[in-house]
Amino acid sequence: ASLPAAALEEQTAEPLPAANRPDTLVDAHEYIHCAAGQITADFDTNQDGVYDFTSLGSGYLEAEDIVLTAAHVIYNTEYDVWGYNIQFHPAQHGSGDQYDTAGNYKPANVIDMAISQEYVDLPDWEPDQDWAILTVDKNLGDQYGTFGLSGEPYVNQNLTLAGYPETGAGYQYTSTGRVTAVVTD
Repeated sequence: ASLPAAALEEQTAEPLPAANRPDTLVDAHEYIHCAAGQITADFDTNQDGVYDFTSLGSGYLEAEDIVLTAAHVIYNTEYDVWGYNIQFHPAQHGSGDQYDTAGNYKPANVIDMAISQEYVDLPDWEPDQDWAILTVDKNLGDQYGTFGLSGEPYVNQNLTLAGYPETGAGYQYTSTGRVTAVVTD
């Protein structure tokens, strides 16, 4: 199934005044933050069978076993290699947060993925091609909730984005800005 055209529109955000927009550490165990998680992907850049680095990124449950993320988290254009051992860690709250309250191992393994072919093929890809849709091996939506997709533009409204910055040590942060325009081709 393809994404609705409105979901693919580029939205631009203008930061709020500094006093109103600091990045904020959130409790990833609380709803709706728990439907976001950290993606990890290992890379062997020269394909010699030796692990070189792990890519970290943010992922968002869109359905029970479907995660939306950025293509650069799972495919490295500089070395032209795919990540392996790709996992989604829902409701990640620190690097040691691997088990839910019932003692179940939280990370889910990625079993299928799709990314923009232009992202792989073109050396100068555009930001709107930097997306990936992942299927994981667990039904996580019932436990953590899902975001779903919305085609509603948020012009002149504050929009809060949540994610896991690479230097955030496995913690989720939010940042808020005002959407100033919706750009379509």
